[in-house]
Amino acid sequence: MTLNSSTFIADRREGGEGLIDEDVAARLQMNLYTAAPRRTELVNMGWLRPSGKFGSTKMGSDSIRWELTPEAIERLNLQ
Repeated sequence: MTLNSSTFIADRREGGEGLIDEDVAARLQMNLYTAAPRRTELVNMGWLRPSGKFGSTKMGSDSIRWELTPEAIERLNLQ
């Protein structure tokens, strides 16, 4: 479990629809180019997946929202 994953846990508990990389960077007061690779690591480890939903970046572009996988939710007892 990493600090980055804690943002997705908080989003889940708040009833969110997933986070774009900019959301994670802002919540962690981290550079986007540091946050995005950490998200990729969480995807590769099976903690996150694309939600199928999109959010808007500061520049107005669509960006995929990422969410915890069902396996992660079960492991973390977040049902």
